[in-house]
Parts: sequence; C-alpha cells; structure tokens
Amino acid sequence: MPATVRSMLTIHLSYTRLLHEVCEQLHLAVPHFVAASNSDGQFVSSMDLQIPRTETVTETVRCESTPFPTYAAAEQDVVRRALRRLKDECDLQVQDVNYEDSVVYKSLYDHQLTDYALLFSQFNNLTREYNILKECYLTTLAQKNEYINERVMLRQAIGECHDALNRLTVEPPPTTANPSDAMSNQPA
Repeated sequence: MPATVRSMLTIHLSYTRLLHEVCEQLHLAVPHFVAASNSDGQFVSSMDLQIPRTETVTETVRCESTPFPTYAAAEQDVVRRALRRLKDECDLQVQDVNYEDSVVYKSLYDHQLTDYALLFSQFNNLTREYNILKECYLTTLAQKNEYINERVMLRQAIGECHDALNRLTVEPPPTTANPSDAMSNQPA
C-alpha cells in the first residue's frame, strides 16, 4: 500500500459541493445557510431549502443542524440534512458509486479468495502427491541401484569362475600304445 494512502486517515466529503450539483441538476437556486453560536458556544446552522411541488409551485422548508463545536462541521451537517430532505421529498435516486464499486470489488475479492482457497487446496494435494511420488522414485532408484550392484557382483563372480576354469588345464589321460599293455595294468 502506498505511503500516501496509509497516511490518509479520513476522507472529507463536501456535502456543499454535492448540494450545488443536485440543485443545478434540478434547476433550483442554491440555498444559503446561516450559522450562529448558541449559549453553549457551539455552532448551529440553518438554511431555507426550496422543494419543487409542481412546475410552478415550490415549498420552502427550513433545515437546521445539530450543535457542533466548529462552524464547518455545522455547515456540513445542515447541508447533509438538506440533501436527505431533498432526496426524500423529491424521490431522488442517489447512488453512492464508491459504495457500489466497493460492493463489486468485495464480490470480486470474495470470488478470488474462494478461487485462491481452491487452488491452495489443490496445491497442497499436489505437493503431498509429489512427495509420495518422490519417495517412491527414490525407493525405486535405490532398488534399481541395488539390483545393478548385485548384477555387477554376479558378473564379476561369473568372470572369476570363468577365469578360474580357464586356468585349469585338463591333461588327457595317458594313452597306451599297445592295447594288451592296457589290459595288463588291470587287476585280475
């Protein structure tokens, strides 16, 4: 959040400017207000507001503020009350676009929050599945390495056995030239 937004604590709404705009759109004279201090030293403002009844007839209504310690607050209060009275009497449709925008943004935020919660849940499930698959992969890799090591050791053992057999020299049995000699060597 920018520092200027963080440092702004209150937003001042000028009801006086809003009343001028409403009166201009309704083709009314902008009312003037009078402020006076009461016996407690607080300010009370009043104004005569013209409310149109027909195209030619207007009614003048007096609006008064509640007591305020400052002149400006009393002025804003009487104008706020005049706007409310004008809205009620003339059946005006006053829309707070900031509020409507905030409702839309809140709805969008809630939707995004729901989407985020769903995605975060899916992310957690995928992370858990990833960890399971990673563990299975590492176990399978360890088993494969063990199998390969056993095959290498078996191959070495077979090679050693083959070398040992190749080193053995097989001498043929002595051959006798005369078959009768071969018979004479036999025990009787």
